[in-house]
Amino acid sequence: MAYDFTLDMDRYGMLSLTEKNVKLINSMLLIDSRYRDAFRGVEGSAQQLFKTYGITQERYSVTEIVVTLNEENATHLPVGDGIRLTVDTICKIDDLEGRLKSGDAGLVDEIARAVPGRYNASFASKYCTFASQYVLDKDNFVIYDSVIADVIPYYAYYYLQENYLRRTRSVWPEKIKSQDGYDDYRKLIKRIIAAAKEDTGYDLSCAEFDGALWYYYKGNNKTRIEMIAEKMRGIKGE
Repeated sequence: MAYDFTLDMDRYGMLSLTEKNVKLINSMLLIDSRYRDAFRGVEGSAQQLFKTYGITQERYSVTEIVVTLNEENATHLPVGDGIRLTVDTICKIDDLEGRLKSGDAGLVDEIARAVPGRYNASFASKYCTFASQYVLDKDNFVIYDSVIADVIPYYAYYYLQENYLRRTRSVWPEKIKSQDGYDDYRKLIKRIIAAAKEDTGYDLSCAEFDGALWYYYKGNNKTRIEMIAEKMRGIKGE
């Protein structure tokens, strides 16, 4: 039996949002020594801690989750006061579980502003996404990080004919900080997923969307945005 381990690409040479690609990339994550423990949810991983503690606001448990998630995902919370202030914020949130269940975008904004003078959408979105996914079995939050922020303009343009690139800069690193920024970002991803389903027939989860694009594009940090701009010019030129 012949096996096809090549990734599906669209006509511009960019990763297609197909079921085959999701399965291949998930297989890569399971064997990649840099990520496999977190992906598998082994003892001591953020995934395992969420499953053990549930939606908790007990200070010790929250601290363990925050420290582990920050280290595992390089979300750049400042060690010391950054961790403490973020833990304080999570412990004091009213109706945390209810807001996670409802997919309250304001929860991401609230946690992202925990450290004065900083806006950490990466940590806040990952905390809400993992809590929702691993404890509540819901897919109602999306992860924000620099990789997805860079590449999402291409997929928005390819599937929706919407432009989120200004010259060679994605609008999302600044747009995410606005009052409705995260909700707009999440809605955009869900609209891309819906459009991709019409194209491929596969209904990606938000987690699959993030995992596939992040793993495939994360190594192109110096050239990623230039590549996106070039591909979008190719679409415009048709």
